[in-house]
Amino acid sequence: MLIACAPSSDSQDVTRAAGMIGNGSISWDRLMELAHWHRMTGMLYAFHRDNASIELREDHAAHLREHYTHTSIRTLYIRAEFKRAVQALQAENIDVMALKGVALLDCAYKDSGTREMADIDLLVKPESADRAQEIVQGLGYDPVGTEAVQERTRDNHRHLPKLHDHNRELSFEVHTHIVSSDSPLHFDIDTVWQHAKPATLHGVDVLVPSPEHMLLHLSLHFFLDRRFTSGSSLKQLNDVAGYVGSEQHRIDWDFFLQEVKTYNLGGPVFIVLSTASSLLEVDIPAHVLEELRPNGYSEKMEELFIRQRVLQPKALTATELVPHASVYTLRAMLKGVFRRVAPSNQYMETHYGTDAIDAPASTRMKRSGELFKRGFGYARNPLRLWQEVRVDRWLHSHSRGEALTGNDKHRSG
Repeated sequence: MLIACAPSSDSQDVTRAAGMIGNGSISWDRLMELAHWHRMTGMLYAFHRDNASIELREDHAAHLREHYTHTSIRTLYIRAEFKRAVQALQAENIDVMALKGVALLDCAYKDSGTREMADIDLLVKPESADRAQEIVQGLGYDPVGTEAVQERTRDNHRHLPKLHDHNRELSFEVHTHIVSSDSPLHFDIDTVWQHAKPATLHGVDVLVPSPEHMLLHLSLHFFLDRRFTSGSSLKQLNDVAGYVGSEQHRIDWDFFLQEVKTYNLGGPVFIVLSTASSLLEVDIPAHVLEELRPNGYSEKMEELFIRQRVLQPKALTATELVPHASVYTLRAMLKGVFRRVAPSNQYMETHYGTDAIDAPASTRMKRSGELFKRGFGYARNPLRLWQEVRVDRWLHSHSRGEALTGNDKHRSG
């Protein structure tokens, strides 16, 4: 049902969805749980509203309508705050680029109630970042986390400390890059600025990434999040599907391939595009997939990845124990597990905020309880844990560029 709600769905998807309802194979409570997990309540409601053959239980339809209405109203507010922030930045001659959700609303999502947004992402140049952060903060947004956490975020994260308004429950993220500086997927951001396009979004003139870099960003965002959770995975995959569907005629696929290969991002991007093609039937040109396909790519591992990190809610991710940047040797994994069991003060502060400082004993007790619960889950299902480690190792190998792609695999001989 949720896959049928994707922007790329067609009349056959509607027919299949209606058939599932008709034969009683839908578990309504399960459907609601998954819609929330994947942040697709608005899409599910719009799908029901626009297709008379899709009949939902009255209480579920009312629940979805409430979320859809809330998202629609919130989107209006997000548009206004985006415009206010961009105008404030431009008043001080700061170049600004719209990223992700706020840049997708007018192309991939025509219905403002179908795309949930937690924050507004803006990209600025590194030399303007501190001043941009001050300007947005001056609009009524406060930095999140302790001073030490904020400092570490500035050192290597893709954006400065998140700015949040607790009264309005809205955040800004002022980015200097689209991936963190310590990520193996980091690349020279200058190329994104060089090819950026002018656009009018939400009543203000602003820059947006080129179609090729927008697709690259959406792909990397999906890939990096799957290292930790399946939450919002279908929504993020819908971003890819909706963008390709709406901008297909504007995407220069040869330039896209050139950029992906130049920065050795072929493995992660192939995994995302192949997943989108498999699940949502996104029309990716065959030569693009062939050029990016890693040497010896395992379809069985892709199937396991989709099951564990895309479709399975609340995945039992091994990254809870093994740091995502670890080399997957036995020694490194044991070291990573030890660090999770006996974390440093820095780790505690990063994950538990001021509680770790003000109440260290109670925070560590809380941490011990979480580890016990997690460890009990692993002990009950060791096969699942082994599968998760396999998925992590597989993702790790592709993010490190250990698998050759496209024409490179022919040259390697």
